[in-house]
Amino acid sequence: MGQVAQNLRDILSLARLLRGLAGGHANDPTHDEFLATAMELEARAHLLAAGETAPLQQVRDAALHAPVDLKI
Repeated sequence: MGQVAQNLRDILSLARLLRGLAGGHANDPTHDEFLATAMELEARAHLLAAGETAPLQQVRDAALHAPVDLKI
């Protein structure tokens, strides 16, 4: 249980840091990326707190369908 609690603290601390960075970069293109990453980390923390884990296939599928920012 101690390891899970420490992981939750670390994940939420990183999410808080990313939200702070997003606030400092409101006009920067990275603003949305910081917020999206923070929200994903918070969602992951909620899953871990509930004792659930996303199936590996679901994680792989999400990675395959991740948006790509391509500028030509």
